[in-house]
Amino acid sequence: MARSELDRTRQETESESQSTLSPCRKLCNLLPDNTCGGCFRTLLEIATWGMMTRAQRMLVNRRIDALQQP
Repeated sequence: MARSELDRTRQETESESQSTLSPCRKLCNLLPDNTCGGCFRTLLEIATWGMMTRAQRMLVNRRIDALQQP
C-alpha cells in the first residue's frame, strides 16, 4: 500500500473512532424528559453505551450533533 493510501486509511479510521467516542462531558444533569443535560443522551443510551455496536454509537452521536446545530 502506498504511503498516501496508508495516511488516508489512518485518517478515516481516526475519524470513525472519534464518531464513536462517548459524548459524555461529565456534566451530568438529568432533565425532565429523562435525558442528560450534559451529553443529551437518553438514560437508555447511557446505560447501554458499552454494549452498543459502532453503528449504533454513530447514530446516537449524529442525533446529538443534529440537536446542537443552530
